[in-house]
Amino acid sequence: MKFLNLLNNLAPVLNYSGDFSVLFEILKAHEDLANSQDENESVWMFFAWLGWAMQRRVKLRDSYN
Repeated sequence: MKFLNLLNNLAPVLNYSGDFSVLFEILKAHEDLANSQDENESVWMFFAWLGWAMQRRVKLRDSYN
């Protein structure tokens, strides 16, 4: 859970710097961890950031799902 919070805190830094490729790769690498957690606001925020990173990488169909 704390690791997801760390990723959620890192996401705005990478977003504001425009480093969407790194943001996407980091979040995508930890998607299974987020899926294994009980649903809560940290998990929801993780997937919101993952969807945002996918959209910025022009993976529009994947970002919607």
